[in-house]
Amino acid sequence: MLTPMMKGLTEAQEDQAKILQQCGRLFDQGKLKINVNKTFALDDAMEAHRMLEGGSMIGKIVLTI
Repeated sequence: MLTPMMKGLTEAQEDQAKILQQCGRLFDQGKLKINVNKTFALDDAMEAHRMLEGGSMIGKIVLTI
């Protein structure tokens, strides 16, 4: 998602915005669920990265700010 923004690819940014809007609607309708494996404070980002590199993980890692 960062590449279109960093490279000024307006059409790609608009496509991504549409996808995110659709995901938001599905999430609000309860049709899209996000599996969170573990939440880390931003100060613990190194530990989160190690967990990600370790593999065999199900779900997402969340960093809180």
